[in-house]
Amino acid sequence: DDDDDDDGKKNTGSGGRPKAETETEAQEAREEVQEVVSHIVLADVAFPPADQMQPAVARGVADGTVTCREGSVASKEFCDSLLGSASACISTSASAARGGSSEQHDSSSDSSSSSASVSIFHLSAVMSGQGEADFDLCLDVNLRGTMHMLEAARAHSHSARSRSRSSSRRIRFVYASAGATIGSGAPQDWIQKQDVITDAVRAAPRTTYGMTKAVGELLLADYSRRSFVDGRGARLPTVVVRAGRPNAATTSCFSGVVREPLAGVDAVMPIAPDVRHAVTGVRNVVHALRRLHDAPAEAMDAVLGVDRTVFLPATALSLSELEAATRKVVDPSCHHVLGEVRYEADAFLSDVVGGFPTKIDAARALEIGCLPAPTAEELVRDYAESFADALADGIKIVPRGEDAACSRSTAQDKADVEGSATSSSSSDASTNNVVACLTGAGSGIGRAVAVRLA
Repeated sequence: DDDDDDDGKKNTGSGGRPKAETETEAQEAREEVQEVVSHIVLADVAFPPADQMQPAVARGVADGTVTCREGSVASKEFCDSLLGSASACISTSASAARGGSSEQHDSSSDSSSSSASVSIFHLSAVMSGQGEADFDLCLDVNLRGTMHMLEAARAHSHSARSRSRSSSRRIRFVYASAGATIGSGAPQDWIQKQDVITDAVRAAPRTTYGMTKAVGELLLADYSRRSFVDGRGARLPTVVVRAGRPNAATTSCFSGVVREPLAGVDAVMPIAPDVRHAVTGVRNVVHALRRLHDAPAEAMDAVLGVDRTVFLPATALSLSELEAATRKVVDPSCHHVLGEVRYEADAFLSDVVGGFPTKIDAARALEIGCLPAPTAEELVRDYAESFADALADGIKIVPRGEDAACSRSTAQDKADVEGSATSSSSSDASTNNVVACLTGAGSGIGRAVAVRLA
């Protein structure tokens, strides 16, 4: 009401944010600390057995630096418990730093815990196909689940600030959105196939999945504006090549056309071979999510402002182009080992996917430091190198060429890994230990992010 508005104006700083909170943000911007992930809390509805986990994650589980929690973000209690687990890890880390047991808790522990922070990577979601088949499940997981995680983060931040004698940084909340927030395909849609997509394009999704992601972006923006969290979102194009089983997305075949042949398995494509679609790579997405997380608050605020979500760079590729890239990357002497690709195109699905825009202006993401879009060959190589155990026996990969694009991607990926290793060994007093809480960590992009953080 009007009275509340008047009170708000008297007690807010720039952008309508409470003064105390904008002062906290200013302190965050001034503080130059090196952040090291000291513990990871992974959450998903299910995880593979320990002997089937990626080695880095399995080692973390074994030595206690990685905790796996099974449950659904549709449950508020489960989301609250994830932040509780993160808080317990912070208390344990602070106690260890003092040389005491985790049970020794006094007023000094509250101050010590301010040297550790929580970061959330929220990747849990019901995909587009399943979302259309089960409306209620899609709302529960994608919409209410995002609200539960944001509220849990808000409560944790409030508790940390009230306990600490010095202001702790806002929880960094990295959110995975999707290109499905943009509707296209019908003559009445705001966006048509030939249009260039930017971060400024109005969200008008044509699926329940896309709608929940669009609402999630708005929630992230407002929770950030209110300084409840420091939100950083990435609007993902279709990501290839995803490891594991096909998911329920309509465009899952853009991974299958590479993944199944490399595994020696025949594959049937429901989309016409010449339909081009905007895609990016797993390695590019993992790098982008880490970059979004690691960038200083001042730098992110200068680029993002109130709109906290950016489109990632993408390249337009067809199934036939990905199939050709696979054969190019595999040594000709073992082409006979590759699974066969057959096209049984569904005209309706081909028209739907063919109606999606393929031109993306990702200027803000590039300004933040995200990688440019990968080539078809890079996508195939990245998968083959990252998931060598998923390739059929006898498959040999042609060594990488010396072209600039491949060299740039490989060098950047190497720098990521070496940077993490270097910072982990740092004992500088300005180091801030981070407990990373990652939802949707059991498969897909979540699994890839979990491996990189571990």
